[in-house]
Amino acid sequence: TIEEAIRATREARERMDWHREEVKKGELNDNARKDLKEAGEKLAGAEEKLETLAKEMKEGVHATKADDVSRAAESVAKAREDLENSPLQDQSPERDARLDQARNEAESAVKQLENVRNAMDQQREKIEDLARVQDLAQRQQELARQAEANLAETPNKEWQEQQKRIEEALKQQLRERPQAKAEALKAQAAQAKALAEQAREVAKSQDTLEEQTKQVSEKSLAEALTAEQSAIAAAANAELAEAQEARNEMADTLPAATAAAEAARDEIQKGETQAAAESAKAAAQAMAKAAESASADNPPLEQAAQAEALEKLAGRQEQVAKAMDALAKGSPAEALKGLQAAQAEAASELAQAMETMPQLDGSGPLQEAKNAGKQGSQQAAAAAEQGQKNQPQEASKQHDQAGQNFAKSAEALSRAADEFSKMAQEAASQPANPQRAQVAPSALAEAFQQASQAAENPQAAAAAVEAANAAQALTQAAQTGREQMQGRPPGPQGPPGKTPSDKPQPDLRTPQADPGVPPELAKLGISSADWEKIQATLKSDVGAGEGGAVPDEYRELVKGYFESISKKSTKD
Repeated sequence: TIEEAIRATREARERMDWHREEVKKGELNDNARKDLKEAGEKLAGAEEKLETLAKEMKEGVHATKADDVSRAAESVAKAREDLENSPLQDQSPERDARLDQARNEAESAVKQLENVRNAMDQQREKIEDLARVQDLAQRQQELARQAEANLAETPNKEWQEQQKRIEEALKQQLRERPQAKAEALKAQAAQAKALAEQAREVAKSQDTLEEQTKQVSEKSLAEALTAEQSAIAAAANAELAEAQEARNEMADTLPAATAAAEAARDEIQKGETQAAAESAKAAAQAMAKAAESASADNPPLEQAAQAEALEKLAGRQEQVAKAMDALAKGSPAEALKGLQAAQAEAASELAQAMETMPQLDGSGPLQEAKNAGKQGSQQAAAAAEQGQKNQPQEASKQHDQAGQNFAKSAEALSRAADEFSKMAQEAASQPANPQRAQVAPSALAEAFQQASQAAENPQAAAAAVEAANAAQALTQAAQTGREQMQGRPPGPQGPPGKTPSDKPQPDLRTPQADPGVPPELAKLGISSADWEKIQATLKSDVGAGEGGAVPDEYRELVKGYFESISKKSTKD
């Protein structure tokens, strides 16, 4: 290790000083010969350790200092050679000159090593920070593995609480990194803006339903059903495009559903209500069949998530099909009930999307939007229920209130989007924290977005995909941090990070968590007991939701997580 090499080289130099006069005169007694032999051995040992250390450092976070250590090893080697050759010179001045060279080379090596050590000490806090990011990545991988293993069950409370703890730890990481915080805030602004537009559409739909409950009109019902069917067809086509991109089973089963949904849309627009009803019914059945088939036999993770979404879409399509059928049979009141049920489902999905929207810091407008959206969703559901009970007056009031609440929600979301955009600009203008590892800002922001959504998502497969996305992004963040500290250009980063409203990337599989000590760490000297101490220490930091200081007794172990120098020093 560096400290051992410094100590050995200094001791060798001291022995040279002790017997300088004897060397100069060419009169070495037994004690002098013994000390100079020990000096040579110390230099040889330091040289060997430094050469080994330089090779190890090339693969570690101190790769940029590996060449400095190699040069120090060369200085030690020259010192050893000059020391060994000094007594062999014929003349006193030559012996003295060679000993001076040996002494100077040893002194130069010590100074080089001290500079390396000081530089490494300055990076200690960065290394500990990078260790926390890596630990978060491993903990997220384990949560993703658990979620993937339990796709048939709704995420349990304990799992969600663990996911929320990682979310809180990621918030702290973002707050300590202005550029990453800016990326997260930009994503929040984009999502808030998209949700605001959806809220405006839902508000309009509820206003239309309010008018319908007062006076049912077959023409306006047909127009509303056309709009609803158009939205369903668009959603089905989006699912098909995703399945085709992922090349999963649904790419073969969904075309029948999308074709039927589009046919129903076109037919209702033409006034062919009965044909539209039949096509809509066929679309609902095809969607349900595709969802059932896609979720069978332990499907790929992203396919299971798609099946969940498609199953909900099939239910919505079925409601619209019943409404069209009722309208075709001359029962506009029954058609209205089906439309109310479909719109209540759409309102519920929007409210859920608002509730699960990631939030880095408290936002009054966003909370206002969530509250209004929740109330609007409840009122839309109440209106649909009252419609089923043939209570149009009460249903009309609920639709009116739902429309008002979603309009308020849309306005609040727009304000939240503006607020997030301004905060993102302010964060982007701040300097980077020099004591933090320079991980990829977009990757860390993406990890937060996905982890936050996974913690709130009630759909098992969707939550598992988000957990896997978070693990993937955290792994990428840690990788870029290591590469930066090694002085290497960042490796391929893959496709740009998704905004929260995007669909999951295809072919995602949960990274498997290490059952014990990672092989590369075990090879470099970290024992199982040491690894448990590191994990326990970092886990306490995550549990606290902040990057706490590593206790002194484990500081070297955490450093050893990334530094081959410290790993080896525990074994030497």
